[in-house]
Amino acid sequence: MTVSSQQIRVSYNGNGVSTAFPIPFLFYANTDLLVMIGSAVQSSGFTVTGAGLGSGTCTFTTAPANGVTVQVVLSVPFTQLSNFVDGTAFPSATVNQALDRSIQASLRLQDQVGRTLRAPDA
Repeated sequence: MTVSSQQIRVSYNGNGVSTAFPIPFLFYANTDLLVMIGSAVQSSGFTVTGAGLGSGTCTFTTAPANGVTVQVVLSVPFTQLSNFVDGTAFPSATVNQALDRSIQASLRLQDQVGRTLRAPDA
């Protein structure tokens, strides 16, 4: 796949009824996502589908309350787990995924830095 969008965050308003929330960006592993209700990171009470497909869904077992913010954020770890061995066939799919994850990590940094106080370059 390619990373054709810079979107790494999506927000929804809970309504006490809806349990399924679309994830409109590529993620390769469910663990690459931060799921938050309000400002609290959730570690359970939801399932995620769509890893590696270009989009997915976050489904809560209980609908988030009316008026709370539900956020799903792509937060790829800063690791590189692919090992490319000299003299073997070129693993283009693996290389593409490694490059995609590198761009996704960069987009996460851009997202974080963009929400900070900064001094001018000069």
